This record gives sequence, structure tokens and C-alpha cells, in this order.
Amino acid sequence: MTSSDLSTRIQMEISKLFPLLVPTSPDYTSYQGFLEVEGALFRVSIVAPNYPYSTGVVFHSEWKLSELLSKDQDTLAKWERKEMLLDSFLQDLHGLIIRCLENGGNSRLDLEKDSIPFEEQLDNLQHYSAIISELKELGTANIESLSSDLRDIAIQYEDQNGEDHVMKVRISNDDTGKLSFEIIDTDLPEKIIKILQKEPNITKAYGAFCEQISVLNGLWSSFTLIDKNCWVLDPIHPRKADMYRRIFISPPSVMAQLTWDPLKPNQPPEIKFQGADAEIDTLRCIYEEHLEDWDQESNVLDNLCLVLQLTSLPQPPPPETNAVSQTVETGECSICYTVQLEGKLPEESCGKCLTSFHTECLYEWLKMMPDSRQVHGHLSGPCPNCNTIMKCPCPHALA
Repeated sequence: MTSSDLSTRIQMEISKLFPLLVPTSPDYTSYQGFLEVEGALFRVSIVAPNYPYSTGVVFHSEWKLSELLSKDQDTLAKWERKEMLLDSFLQDLHGLIIRCLENGGNSRLDLEKDSIPFEEQLDNLQHYSAIISELKELGTANIESLSSDLRDIAIQYEDQNGEDHVMKVRISNDDTGKLSFEIIDTDLPEKIIKILQKEPNITKAYGAFCEQISVLNGLWSSFTLIDKNCWVLDPIHPRKADMYRRIFISPPSVMAQLTWDPLKPNQPPEIKFQGADAEIDTLRCIYEEHLEDWDQESNVLDNLCLVLQLTSLPQPPPPETNAVSQTVETGECSICYTVQLEGKLPEESCGKCLTSFHTECLYEWLKMMPDSRQVHGHLSGPCPNCNTIMKCPCPHALA
């Protein structure tokens, strides 16, 4: 029998004899879970560096089991040094626990009472078995990490580019007692997470997770092109979940926010222009006229130049030659000095000094000016920076 055949046979035997133990490494050198002994559940953690043999095994357990086995430490140490197969080690350990329980007299009832408490986490043995079954269906190779109570799981997927993606899931009970799960962290956008959350179990959610990554890889490649070749203002530290980029079109006066729908990654982005009215009106007309020319076979940079009728997109100047102020460079609002205000970016820009403002900030500023005027849903008044008359839409007009 080859070592591979032996390894597989031992794992099958462990899975049959101890179904509440789940391997947490692809080579079966570590396990977490429970040993069930005559109705009592004992949480254990096992590291077997020489799997399928038990030589050098490291065995950790909850304090009650440790207390129960306290008089048999010499026996355990002997087994840890002895070269036996891991399934035999576990069977011997199981038998030793039974003997300790039988020798415990009346303390056995107290032990069983205190050994099943994971009541706040595990309602019963059937519930825990369902968790183990789910983990085994996922496959050991896909599990990156597992909490000691098996409630929090990090599942990984390596895409076709060799890049790792992780989905962190928390298991709980729903009102009917069935297993339910919540995705607590992943690098996918919120729209996709909501779709994954509708899957009936973790295994199917993981399958959909892998499929969505394959679908989004093309869009992520487009974002990489933009980040490397455009003057990106926001996000400053992009994540894969960020489905937008705000870039300079004509620095420092005109910017554009490009937003993609993750459910339609091959479609052109929604483009919202920001800056002086005269310039963005012209750009908006050009964009609407040429949007139908967007070619899904071309890269995003060529397409942006095509639909905006530009020869190239601005790149950020080297730091040592950057003459643009820090406020303009980072796209901050010149009133509140932040980039985002309740998730919104600066959308208004003075046509003379080219300073940017959040619509809400500019409206509140102009409202305090004695010479401001409101006409047709817009408030006009002096620019906070250069006093040139500018206007912005009133909030109620935007609603």
C-alpha cells in the first residue's frame, strides 16, 4: 500500500469512527471538533505533524477533559512518542476516556453535565453534526481557518490568475433550529454578497462565490488599468469591492466618477461628470453621442478615450513636479476638507479658481451669504475661495 493510499484509508477510518472531528489542513495534520463519549461532548484540537502516524501528536482539550485525564498524562505522553496510526491513537484515547468516566463514580454525572455546555453555541449533537457535514462537503483544501467552536469559517479560492480570495462566514441557528450562515467579510461588492447570502447553504454560497470571482476578473483587470494609467482621486486605497473610480478628465477643473454595476460587469460604466458647468455640459453631450461606440472587445482606457473623444487620459504628475494643491489633488471639498461626505464626493466646482465643493457644503455656505439668490431650484452666490459668482442646486431640488 502506498503512503497516499494509507493516508486516505486512515482519514476515511477517522471520519467513520469520529464524525465530529474535522480536518483543518489539506494534509490531515490538524483537526478540530469534538469527541463524543457515552453522550458527553468534549472539544478537542489535534495536531499530527507525522500523519498518518501519531508520533509527535499534540493534543489539546477543554479543561474538564484535561482534568479527567490528569492522572493518565504518562500514558498520553507514551502514546505521543509511540509510532501508531492516528486512528488507533484516537481509538485508544476514546477507550481511556471511557475508563476514566467509569472510575469517576458519581462525578461522572457532573462531568457530563458540564461537558455538553456549548449550549449557547451548540444546541445538540444533531446540530453539531450538521456543521461538520457542511465543512466536509466544502473540502479541507478550501478552508483557510476555523474558529475553535467551528462557528467562524474562512474559505479561500484561488482564481485563474493565482490570486487568493477569502469569504468569511459565521454559522448560527435560525428560528427553526436549522443552520443558517452570514457572510461577515469578503472582497466582493455588496450587491454580490446579497446574492450569495440567498443561497441555501455555505457550500452553494461558496460555489457561487467562485463563479462571481471568475465573472468579475475582467472588470478588476480594467480597474488595474485605470489605477496604473489614470489620475485617480478616489478611492485612495481601492479594494476589490469598490466598483467605482473618480479620475481627472481635465485637471484640475473636470473630474468624472465611473461606476460599474457588478451584476453587469461587461457593460459601460455610468459616468458622472464634476466640475465647471460649461465644461461638463460639453463633455456630457460628447459622451451621450458616442456611448454606443463602446466596444466590449477593447480595453477600458481605449473605450473611455473613444466615448469622450480624447486622445489620452491625464496621468498624475511625479510628486516632485506636482504643482496642483493638495486639496485639488486629493479631490477634497474646500469647505469641509474631506473627500466623502455621507458617501458623496465633491460635485460642484468654481469655473474660475477650479476649487471643488460638496453640493451640501456649498449650499449651506451660500445660504449664509447676504447677497445669495435662489432661482429655479439653484442658489447662486460668491465662491468661498475667489468670490466669483457660482451656483449649486438646492437639496430639495435634488430629492
